[in-house]
Amino acid sequence: KIPPIDLPQIAVVGSQSSGKSSVLESIVGYDFLPRGAGICTRRPLIIQLTCSDVQDYAEFSHLDEKFTDFERVRDVIEKETDKVAGKQKGVSEVPLIVKFFGRNFPNLSLVDLPGLTMVPVGDQPANIGQLIRDMVMNFICRPNCIILAVSAANQDIANSDALHTARAVDPDGLRTLGVLTKVDLMDEGTDARDILLGKLYPLRLGYIPVVNRSQKDIMEKKPMHKSLKAEQQFFENHPVYRNSKFEKGIPMLSKRLSSVLEAHIRTQLPEISKKIKSMLRETQEDLVRYGVRGPSTPFECRSTVMKAVQEFCEKFREAMNGETRRNTYKGLFGPARIREIFRNDFPQEIATLDASYLSDKEIQMARRNAVGLHADLFVPNSAFETLIKRLIDLLHDPTSTCVQKVSDEIDTLFHQTISDCKFLSRFAELKQTISLECRSLLSAKTTAAADFARNLVEMEKSYVNTEHPNFINYRDTVYKQSHLHALPAHSQPPSQSASLHSERAEKENMSKQKSPAEQCSAYIGREWQDVDLKLDRQELRVSPKANPHATQNVPLLGSTINVRELWDGGHQITVRYQSSKGWMLHSTDEMQIKIADRQSANRWTMMLKKAAVGAEVVQAPRSPRRTSGTADNASPALRERRLAGSIGDCGEVRDVSESSILRQLLHQYFELVKRSTTDAIPKALMLKLVQSFETNLYPHLMQVIDLDNDDVVADLTKESPEIVRRRQEVDRLEGALRKAILVLREL
Repeated sequence: KIPPIDLPQIAVVGSQSSGKSSVLESIVGYDFLPRGAGICTRRPLIIQLTCSDVQDYAEFSHLDEKFTDFERVRDVIEKETDKVAGKQKGVSEVPLIVKFFGRNFPNLSLVDLPGLTMVPVGDQPANIGQLIRDMVMNFICRPNCIILAVSAANQDIANSDALHTARAVDPDGLRTLGVLTKVDLMDEGTDARDILLGKLYPLRLGYIPVVNRSQKDIMEKKPMHKSLKAEQQFFENHPVYRNSKFEKGIPMLSKRLSSVLEAHIRTQLPEISKKIKSMLRETQEDLVRYGVRGPSTPFECRSTVMKAVQEFCEKFREAMNGETRRNTYKGLFGPARIREIFRNDFPQEIATLDASYLSDKEIQMARRNAVGLHADLFVPNSAFETLIKRLIDLLHDPTSTCVQKVSDEIDTLFHQTISDCKFLSRFAELKQTISLECRSLLSAKTTAAADFARNLVEMEKSYVNTEHPNFINYRDTVYKQSHLHALPAHSQPPSQSASLHSERAEKENMSKQKSPAEQCSAYIGREWQDVDLKLDRQELRVSPKANPHATQNVPLLGSTINVRELWDGGHQITVRYQSSKGWMLHSTDEMQIKIADRQSANRWTMMLKKAAVGAEVVQAPRSPRRTSGTADNASPALRERRLAGSIGDCGEVRDVSESSILRQLLHQYFELVKRSTTDAIPKALMLKLVQSFETNLYPHLMQVIDLDNDDVVADLTKESPEIVRRRQEVDRLEGALRKAILVLREL
């Protein structure tokens, strides 16, 4: 494998016909590369040359064998290439590492890359040229890579594939060294002097011309030292090259590559040293996590279990205290999320509950059933308690939801803590046991907390404290207002005078019904305006006093009438009626009316509700003016019916009034219960769930794990083969990094 550190290396780039393989074999001094028609190098070959006082030999990184016969090296390269890239001239990015040791080898690290080509041969894929180019670019794009661009001197340098590819990643030619092959095959009368002097394509590292062995020399296995001698004679006898001062020949190329690589290493040495030390620290941390070896004796197994449990509980405690190092920019988690549930989620769900859950009909029925046959001026206690308990029952759902949210957050937190425990990750069985027992403990604590929270809500139902200081003042105020606006009770049979009084009252009420209401305003044109109200069958006419021509007719049939008391003692009547646009809470579909007088508001509410259900609202007939002594010409039966209707209207008004009082009291008391619940439930969950789980976590784990049973603790601390393999890899890597640091110190 390629080391994770981007070490300085030399990548050899060239086309298939440039003589790249011959240059590499001349540097090594042995024939070891595959040869033949078409592409020969089909995967990156990393060649590491080390000068040492031993007999020349080669070895592969994946084989534990030394090769002194370099013909076998070629066979191994071909065999390993076929395994990875196939036998059909395909290519692969997986590198193959071969190392050479000997007295005559220069200290170099070279990467032989597949030759650049454009046309697929045989069964090669159609995009073989792009595949090879991408592979080459993957190596030479690294800043620490020195590019050895091999080009044939007997071809136009402008068409060099190697220089064209190198320019794509090194446009200034700062880390590219040019090699000119086949200078002995140039046409007579021509030479590469201009190229070597940098007149055509300048490179900072320059060019070095070399003479490779001919195909005949290769077939006849001409010794490498004779080939180098022939190369030397060619340059000494050439009229242009013999007197030139530029470097030339394979021996000079080897020295130049060594010096360039050494200089590049010295430049990158501080950064390389920094990366190696960083890797060593990480490796040592991994080695501590995996341990020197797994526990073997019963004592070691018990100690391992106790250490793992203690580490987990300590990390969970730190997480609950907000001391964890986990990234916190992605969202709230753990204790911060639990606080958010207590501070926002739960109160918001409680705030959505109010007394509007009870309809007017339900309140009236509860009041009437509580009164029975007897009339009662005040709100019956039994009706109040029955209705308020129904409202308190609404608190169970948000309370249960809050308990579950907190439990889920704790579950997420302890699973994250288990994942963060590096020591615990070595023992899969122990990790699973701790996870299951944590979930079991959390389930028990969640059930206990849910029962406790449910009891808190039931406690509010068990005793309805109408003597609460914050409720009793409000109750007395409501009762005083009810005394001031109470209707007289008709307990005696109607007499003649009572009949006449009833008739006068009826006519007066009818007259008031026809005349505009006093101190009445409506929300028209996005502002409150003083208006006159007039009821005409199932239609309400609202006429602004400032602009009578802007009268609005509100259809009442099928409309919804709502009434609420204002802070100044007045009442607001909201009429929601159906328009051509359908049912919408819009200014054109809703009329809001304010009436300062309570009795007038009750009277108008009763009449509007009658009109909304389609009941006929009787208008007062015009009658001749009578003096106080004028007798009523109506028959006794008619007067009796009038009196009964008057009594019925007064009873309905009273029902509406007392139901309104009861709703106000229910709303006020329910608000007190909501505030108490919003404060008590978070405290209960902190005590019974959060703190209880954290406190009992360590004792519970130590209790359920049978430390006295040697077989149990042995199974819990048994390491998987994967963990053992990783420990061995980390141990080898740690040793290699230590050696690398020693080498860097010597440099």
